[in-house]
Amino acid sequence: MIRIWRIGKKRWAGTAMSGRGAAENPGRWNSPGRKAVYGAESRALAALEILAHTQNKRRLRRAAFVVIPIDIPETLIARP
Repeated sequence: MIRIWRIGKKRWAGTAMSGRGAAENPGRWNSPGRKAVYGAESRALAALEILAHTQNKRRLRRAAFVVIPIDIPETLIARP
């Protein structure tokens, strides 16, 4: 089992694993309309991702966040 981490706003915690946000706002690893859930190798890296993609850092002080652990079975991991 591999554990990765996702940090999201508390108000969206119920849909944090839906992939809908990525489908509506495509990123580096998904095209428009394709659902994806982004995670990080550590909680620190997940926090860094939030900081890197937030333009107005002052808004972070007012936001409530949740840290979500995601366990991925080894059988779903592709290895070279």
